[in-house]
Amino acid sequence: MPPIRRLNCRRRPTYNMAQMQAFINKILAGAVWPFIGFIFALAIAIFLYGLMEFALNADSDEKREKGKSHIVWGIVGLFIMFAVWGIVIIIMNFVGSF
Repeated sequence: MPPIRRLNCRRRPTYNMAQMQAFINKILAGAVWPFIGFIFALAIAIFLYGLMEFALNADSDEKREKGKSHIVWGIVGLFIMFAVWGIVIIIMNFVGSF
């Protein structure tokens, strides 16, 4: 009977919390924060566009309603982005507490 050979299995790498935090910080710095900043800017631009549309078209009720809609959606977008920003901060604090 031939001898039993051991399989050449590599051990899975282990990660410590410092490596995990560095990895999360890279993801946040490279992708998440720029995306959140872009969406903030977009929401502010939609809000300001709606404000200008509302103010400059005082004689047309249809255009004023469209301006009001842009203002409302700009505020909704800003609220959502503040919530996302807060959730990301909470997750960062939670992961950093280990």
